[in-house]
Order: sequence, then structure tokens, then C-alpha cells
Amino acid sequence: MAEESEGKKVDTGGGAYVGGDVHTAGGAFVGRDKRIEATGGSVAVGGDWIQAVQQQGVTSGDLVRLVGEMRQLLPQSGLDAETADVIEGDFRLIEAQAKKPQPKGRIILSKLKGVTELLTTAVAASEAAQKLLPTAQKLLPMAQQALEWAGTLFR
Repeated sequence: MAEESEGKKVDTGGGAYVGGDVHTAGGAFVGRDKRIEATGGSVAVGGDWIQAVQQQGVTSGDLVRLVGEMRQLLPQSGLDAETADVIEGDFRLIEAQAKKPQPKGRIILSKLKGVTELLTTAVAASEAAQKLLPTAQKLLPMAQQALEWAGTLFR
């Protein structure tokens, strides 16, 4: 973006332009993206990615382990093959994404939300029809826990 300032042409390439003093009251001035390495229960946002950090004692490793447990239970769930295949694919994607150095939280959250919705529908239908095995009913609270953890990790 080019702007006229005090008779000078300033081309910032789309970034911000400050033509005078900046008073930050002791804080830092950031003219564009600032990457913060977060600790102690926060999420760092820099550019177009979200970095997962430990929050409330939950780590990405905890999420990967929980999703792994759910994957092991899936074949015993009594879900129809098509639904189970979709959920299995989502679990693989979630695990792969969570293991990356800079996981895309939006993808993980979206997939876990979808899994939780599918399981909620399946469990509700099974309660009415009494067709699914108890394992499927066990998967739902696990998926809800994973979704909650991911919400904490990847805001």
C-alpha cells in the first residue's frame, strides 16, 4: 500500500505505516506479525498457523494417545462399515496433523467435531434401536474429551 506522508511516498508492501512517535506505555511495539513462544497455558499465533502448546496439563501427545485408543476401539463399535471408515480416516488425519511440529489446529478441531457428531448420531440411534455394542457408547465420551482437549490446545 502506498501512502503520501509529509511529501514522501511510502510503499509498505501492504504492511502498516507509522509516521510519528509510538507510545506503548512500556509494552512492545509490533508493526506486523509477532511470533510468541508460549508457555504456561497459552496459545501462540504467528502468521497463518497455530502452534499447540501445553495447556492445563494436556499435550498434543495426550491427544494422539487418546485418538489411538479410539482407533483401537473402532472395529468393536458396531458402527456400519462406511461410518467406521470415515471415522478411521479422520483419526489417521488427526494423528498425523497433531504429530507435526506446527499442527493446524483448525483441521484437528474440524475433524474431531465431525467424529463427535457422527458418534453422537450413532449412539442416539443405537439407544433407540439397541443395536450398537457398548464399545460405541464408550467412544462418544472419548471423542468429546478429545474435542475438548483439542479446543484447549488449538484455539
